[in-house]
Amino acid sequence: MSTMAKTCRGIYREPDHSPGRIDDDRAIMDRVGEALTSRGFSVELVEVDAAFDGRCANLFAMCERGTVLDRLTDAQNAGSVVVNSPNAIRNTYRHRMIELFASIMLPHRRATSLRATQKDRRRRPPCGSSVMISTRRSRPM
Repeated sequence: MSTMAKTCRGIYREPDHSPGRIDDDRAIMDRVGEALTSRGFSVELVEVDAAFDGRCANLFAMCERGTVLDRLTDAQNAGSVVVNSPNAIRNTYRHRMIELFASIMLPHRRATSLRATQKDRRRRPPCGSSVMISTRRSRPM
């Protein structure tokens, strides 16, 4: 196997997409990197805004921002292997997921998004609730 085939680059999630979970998300990426290293891969973990050469690379990502996903799409189109493909990541956005569920007529609960106050964030909705409380502002995709 060539040196390039045994080299991986992991891209951390954006801190603003990990409210209260930054260390947990970094630990997940660190463990993935360690597991790949133990299997003989050379691994470099980079911050989301780091420059990377995406041609013929092995990339794994936890990022979500559209501009970074566009860079990953370019890398994938140039022949890179991208684990957690940009399209799959985008499909986890609520609006896309709901559209996908509807397109295949997958039954799902109707969700209503409400703006949460600080007091609301400390309370948990009752089990089985169909109300989704988001503590993040919606960002344009």
